Amino acid sequence: MDPNSSELIFQSALTFAQFAGFAVPGFGVVIAGGAAVLQEVFTRLSPKYTPIPSFERAVANALIMHDIATIKDDIQTYYTWYQQNYDAAWTTGLDESTKYKDEFEATLYQALSPSVFTRDLTILMDEDHRLFSGPVFLLGASFHLTLLSIAVLLDSVPKKRIESKWYSILVDQYKTYLTHVNLVRFEIHQKLYQRLGKITEPAGETSHNVQIGAPTIPFYRARFSDTETGAQYIFDNLTEAKVAYNKYRIEVYQKTSAQYYGVPLESYHVDNVFSHYPDRSRYEVPIDENTHGLPEAYEEIVLTWLKSYERQKASLPSPKTEKG
Repeated sequence: MDPNSSELIFQSALTFAQFAGFAVPGFGVVIAGGAAVLQEVFTRLSPKYTPIPSFERAVANALIMHDIATIKDDIQTYYTWYQQNYDAAWTTGLDESTKYKDEFEATLYQALSPSVFTRDLTILMDEDHRLFSGPVFLLGASFHLTLLSIAVLLDSVPKKRIESKWYSILVDQYKTYLTHVNLVRFEIHQKLYQRLGKITEPAGETSHNVQIGAPTIPFYRARFSDTETGAQYIFDNLTEAKVAYNKYRIEVYQKTSAQYYGVPLESYHVDNVFSHYPDRSRYEVPIDENTHGLPEAYEEIVLTWLKSYERQKASLPSPKTEKG
């Protein structure tokens, strides 16, 4: 996979995750009425204009790489449609006619039908694809949550937000995607850990140079091996072996991680794997809009979703006390 493509996928995923977190609480923003609601929704999804990379740059290569051709057309159609509307809301402004709003909602609800994103993301989450479709899944899931958030906002104009049918769907999808992302991240790190475990630690040994008719001369050397490839690496001393061993482990770690993430992990933290949800003390880690291109985007996306979901659970009033 083209590393630049993977970086753009992560960047887009983080952008959409920020959008998706907007509508999770059951209270808050006052939405404009009538057709002007679309302009209000788009310009409130983010505190400032956040450019969205073109679909061709961000997604196409990865989808072809993962041989998920049936998903490519779906994502491209709605990605481009969303990008055009979002950009227009921040630049020229959206058409506030009733016809435009009706057409927008028709496309939105078509995207949210079971035959589009729900089907596509189910494929990405299955056993055959989940380990190798991570970046694409992050983008698709974040995009799906964004569309659900917009549906909640549009549906809640004439009524309370928690009464919208999209509200419960949004919360359920948050939980589904959270569980999946954590599962896959854990599986990938376990595989990285197992791969590194096949590289033996350096050890010194004394050998003898035996020649017929000559005295036996002992000499010292050090080696480590990779049982995955069968290769052995021999050095004159243990210090050299340890330096080469650490360098080799990092190279293997980056090469293996790139098989799953599309880009190599740049930091060597394979032992720091958490089994499920991140520690609560880390909820307040900010999402920097410039943070992209690294597999740590997985962790950032989980923190964003989990933070939003926990806030939603803590602040959700009962229907009897909801004021709108």
